[in-house]
Amino acid sequence: MRTIKITMCLTFISLFFACQNSTKEQQLAEKEKELLQRENELLKKELGKTDSISDKTEIETSAFFVDQSVVKKSFLEYLPNISGGRKLSNSVIKLGDLNGDGLIEGVVDYGLEPTWEDNGGGGNAISEIPGIIVFVNSGKALTIQDHSEEFGGNFGSRNELKKISNGVIFLEGLEYADDDARCCPTLKTTTKLVLRNNKITELK
Repeated sequence: MRTIKITMCLTFISLFFACQNSTKEQQLAEKEKELLQRENELLKKELGKTDSISDKTEIETSAFFVDQSVVKKSFLEYLPNISGGRKLSNSVIKLGDLNGDGLIEGVVDYGLEPTWEDNGGGGNAISEIPGIIVFVNSGKALTIQDHSEEFGGNFGSRNELKKISNGVIFLEGLEYADDDARCCPTLKTTTKLVLRNNKITELK
């Protein structure tokens, strides 16, 4: 009888410790599961941050980047179409937003060396043949919007591109005073141009 009691006690103790161990293992398993869930949530957040940064970078760098070298390259590629074989004597490039779309455009003020024929077969009546070209940024490429020789200036003085500000192209030149010789105008002038209906237009 005593042996049976001892056996029962030992069995009860074994079951008690087994239950205790099982409970601890279950608690540990639950904690491990909870930690794993937290790690997964943190990982998702980190991945989410990375994706958002990547998307932002793509958006910021998706617009076509324009600087003076890009405008100059486009101008030199187009020059043979308007030069008539004449040499380029000078060019000035200015950058700015011309149409209010937030993208940078380019304007080129250029001068070509006149040929013997341009000067009527002799003399030096024309010192330079000027022109202005506007390049517009579509966000993907730089394209020619308009080309004009209308705003070159007077004999003896040509208009010069100075700046682009608030969508306005500023040219500075000289006009004739009443007693100026034909060679030498002395009145300083400012000509303002805008891109209107895709055409270079003087702002009065």
